[in-house]
Amino acid sequence: MQIFPGNYIGKIRGMQSHGIKVKKTRIGDRVSINFSNLEKKNISRGSTLFDINELEAVKNIIAKVNMVKNTKWLLKNNQRVHVNIGTSHIIGTVKKLSKAIRSNESSNVLINLQRPIIVLNGQKFIIRSLSPSVTIAGGEILHQQNKEYGKKELSFLLKNLTCETKERLLSLVSFSWKDIKKISHYSKILNISNEKVLDLAKKVGINIFKDFLYLKSNLMKCSNIIEEVILKYHYENPLIERLTKTKAEALLKMSKSLIDLSLQESRSNVVIIEDGYALKKHKVVIKDDNKIFSSEIQKKLIDSKFYFLNTNDLVDTNEKKQKEVLYALKKKNKLIEITANCWIHTITLKIIKNILKEHFIKKDEIAISEFKKMTSTSRKYAIPLLEFLDRTQLTERKGNNRVKGVNFEK
Repeated sequence: MQIFPGNYIGKIRGMQSHGIKVKKTRIGDRVSINFSNLEKKNISRGSTLFDINELEAVKNIIAKVNMVKNTKWLLKNNQRVHVNIGTSHIIGTVKKLSKAIRSNESSNVLINLQRPIIVLNGQKFIIRSLSPSVTIAGGEILHQQNKEYGKKELSFLLKNLTCETKERLLSLVSFSWKDIKKISHYSKILNISNEKVLDLAKKVGINIFKDFLYLKSNLMKCSNIIEEVILKYHYENPLIERLTKTKAEALLKMSKSLIDLSLQESRSNVVIIEDGYALKKHKVVIKDDNKIFSSEIQKKLIDSKFYFLNTNDLVDTNEKKQKEVLYALKKKNKLIEITANCWIHTITLKIIKNILKEHFIKKDEIAISEFKKMTSTSRKYAIPLLEFLDRTQLTERKGNNRVKGVNFEK
């Protein structure tokens, strides 16, 4: 537990109510608490005891404010007032009021507090004028804000939050459309149980995915944005097959789980490919100057035959486009990366297969020395080639020799 202000963290050693030991208390009970690691001089009226996992201090609150009847006072934008919340008395500044509110009128407002305090969602409070000190309004907290929001975000919250808890939940889920939150997140904000959040979610048509809450309409919005971003990415990177999930998260500022969910739940033109995303109609096409460069790479590898070449032998690794052409050829099954940064042409693989076919007609096994002789290579080239054949199951190792693999006849 924590006592605020002061950030004193400790444990409750015991509690008494009217001289009798108790194990739990309820709202309205008068209790004395034996709290560890705390001196009396360090607390004062307005100090709050709370579970550090459930609440946190905030400096901004969004509230529904109701002016009292027959008051001569107005509540204006940027007006400083006394805010009495529970046992806390603090000065706050009223914000985001487009026009002054008068007697018996109400409005949602943002209140910037002079210092952080502990508040609860749905908690009632009183607003009094600075001088003379007169009660001019009452209010109810709709949202306790612990981070800075942009103008659009604040405008949405001020317009849509209501005193009805289920409607407030609906607004908050809609608000988090680009960053879907767990049930426990809303339980903490609204100060209600996870079970109550689930019950309210079902009543207002909020969908549940694992422990996350979302709206289908928001998923469609996400899906459209995802499609636009991937379309732009394909246009700028025509030689790359897909946008990786990690890069998509950074560009979209959405989590992988939300991106995947949006694409699965909507009829999107985007497909999920291994660890990335691509438009269904996207094809890697090598055009113009890249065609000439593509031909040069292929000629080098066809000429080098069994003497595989390193990436540095084929492209300038500092040139992004050249590397993209290389991997585009790999994707189009023109080139094979037999091991990291070591390349052969597919024609070379066909020649190797034909050599092995002729050999296996006569013998069941092939030795490294025989493979070296047939390909006119040294161990430096023969071993990586044979290991590649083993990995692709064209051959299978048997002692120091190789036999036909399960994919050899395919």
